[in-house]
Amino acid sequence: KNASIVSRDKLAQVTLNVPLDKDLSAAVDALRPLVDEAHRGVVLVSELGADKVVVTVRASADDPTAVERLESDLRLQAHQRLRSAGVLA
Repeated sequence: KNASIVSRDKLAQVTLNVPLDKDLSAAVDALRPLVDEAHRGVVLVSELGADKVVVTVRASADDPTAVERLESDLRLQAHQRLRSAGVLA
């Protein structure tokens, strides 16, 4: 059995709603630094709705406990970054 193929990383994921009247590129650019250094980190525009855009931020963590902590940290930092970028009031 080749255990090198199996990843023990757990994926932390948070979704954020961005109003349609806000600059989506500015929102994504503000969020990218959150995952630039993360293993398997990515910022995705995951949904375009009638009144909002959903942006998903993903990054890997070492274990299930770290996933919860990382998700909380990502939410907090994302909120701060989006407010600083003028995407959230």
